[in-house]
Parts: sequence; C-alpha cells; structure tokens
Amino acid sequence: MESNVIVSSRIRLARDIKGMPFPHMMSNADCQKLVDKVFDALDDIGDFDYFQLGKMNLLNIQMAIESNDISKELLKNSETGAYAKSIDETVTIMVCEEDHIRLQCIMPGLSLRKAYDIANDIDSELNKSFEYAFSSKLGYLTACPTNIGTGMRASVMMFLPALTIAGSIDDIIATISKMGIVLRGSRGEGSKASEFMYQLSNEITLGKTEDEIITMVENAVLKLVDLETNARKELLEKNYDMLVDKCHRAYGILSNSYIMSTDEAQKLLSDIKLGLALGLIKIKNADSIDDICDSIKPYHIMGRYGKNIDSETRDKCRAKYLHNIFANTLIE
Repeated sequence: MESNVIVSSRIRLARDIKGMPFPHMMSNADCQKLVDKVFDALDDIGDFDYFQLGKMNLLNIQMAIESNDISKELLKNSETGAYAKSIDETVTIMVCEEDHIRLQCIMPGLSLRKAYDIANDIDSELNKSFEYAFSSKLGYLTACPTNIGTGMRASVMMFLPALTIAGSIDDIIATISKMGIVLRGSRGEGSKASEFMYQLSNEITLGKTEDEIITMVENAVLKLVDLETNARKELLEKNYDMLVDKCHRAYGILSNSYIMSTDEAQKLLSDIKLGLALGLIKIKNADSIDDICDSIKPYHIMGRYGKNIDSETRDKCRAKYLHNIFANTLIE
C-alpha cells in the first residue's frame, strides 16, 4: 500500500555566498557573474543542461514551473535568473532565486536519504568553489530566516484521497504542525491540494541536524501511510459500488470527451488513481498516471499543440490528448 500513497521525495538546500548581497539586492551584472561561476563549477561535478531565463521563451519557462523544475520566485530575476538540470532529471539547481543557490533532488517513493546523499555530494563540491555564509552558532545563513540552520527542506509528495474524502486532513494538519511538520498542497506554501496530492515537509531547519530532520519527516510520512491505508479500507467497505462506478465513469469521460479543462482532467485522473490504488480498475498505462497529471497542464498542452492556441482550443487539445492515451487501455 505504501507505494500507492508515497509518490516522491525531495531534498532542497538553500545556500548563500559569504560577503555577497542576497539576490534581490544584486545588480544584473553581479547575478550574471554568479550564474557563470556556478555553471562552471557544475561542469566539473556532473552532466547538466543549463538554462537562463533571459534566453528562454515564456512558454518554456512556464512549462518548467509546471514541472516543478523552478519556482515562481525565480521569475523575479527574469533577466539573469538561471537553473541547471541534471541529465537524469533528478537534480535541479536554481541560481539567483531567493537565495544565491537553491539545490533540489527529487527521487521516486520514500527516498529522502538517497536524495540527501546526492544533494549533499553536489553541495560539498560546490562549497569548494564558494565560501558559504555560515555561523558556528546558527548554521547556514539564508535570505529567509525560516531556512536558517541546515537550510534544508525534506519533503514527501503523498496521495491521500481517503483521508481527504473522510474530512480528516484539517485535523491531521493541526496535529502534525505541533511536531514541526507541515502538510500543504502539492505546490508547497500557499497552494491547495489538487488530485488529492499533498506535500509533507519539515517546518523547522534550526536546532536539528539533517539526519534528525529526515527521521522526523520519515516518521510522519509512515504514520500518514497507516492512516490513509486504514481510511481506504473503511472507504471501500462503505462505498464499494459508488467507488467502482466513480473510477469507471472517470475512465469513460477521459476516453471520450471533446472538451476538457485542466481542473476537470485533474479531478478525473485522481479518481482513476484512487480506483487503481484500491484495485477497482485496471488500465494498461497505470504506471504513467503521475506523468500524465503533469502533461495535461496548460503550458504543457500548449507546448505539444502550439503556443498560440486560445483556452477553448487548448481544452479541445487536452481532451484529444487524453483520448489518445486512455482509449482502449481498460483491462476487463
């Protein structure tokens, strides 16, 4: 059941250079110098593709945001903000976002320790080229005080449909917040849950080691897995026929619609995911559902069918795209 609840793990490190103004106080020329230096250092560390916002079109920038490669915060430095992405697409490093360097590693499943090892190795290599702002008393000094200390956020993306349907999420959020853990929508701070997707992460970065933070998050995740598993059993016992109908209706609509909005597509895909998790429906492309959830977002559809299409045409293209994916994939 754990694999049907835990989607992915992410480690994010915030780092700033000693003696250098934070990005919002830097000139474009100084930001560009930093970008060049970080990219040069990464050349000696691994295989990365490099992107500068000032040289990208808006469509590709928005697709990068939808894919969680970069944050909207980076757009504030749209002329000189930049990022690097590893060839295997697990590591992304933003330069001149809120901090000088934002390094993240995303791995499938509950893989916080593996993600941390990868991120930490790259961070250690970058530290050879840059002297980080660091206090022996406080730890890493960052642009936002909430990141001071380890500068690390350990987060896990979770699929929690049963707890959401049961109305238990608000109580869970209130309970785990007392432990220094926060449960938010899938886009992080300020976002709402879509597709029953939530991001669980540490709220405390000061006063704990990286290992302690990871352990704290892992324990919270495993507890939520137990709660979601029990909630699914109860949901299935009480609403079996309704759930079977719900996921098969979702399949039928995804397979046959002529117009489909993003919100409707996300809701229907979440119903399919729930049906798959509960064993109520079988389809041939079950493993790719999470990728499909990204590929139906507005700018991804525009990237596939044309950047100048209007919203109505985009909804038609989305319906066509989903029809091509789901038609004739149901396993009876």
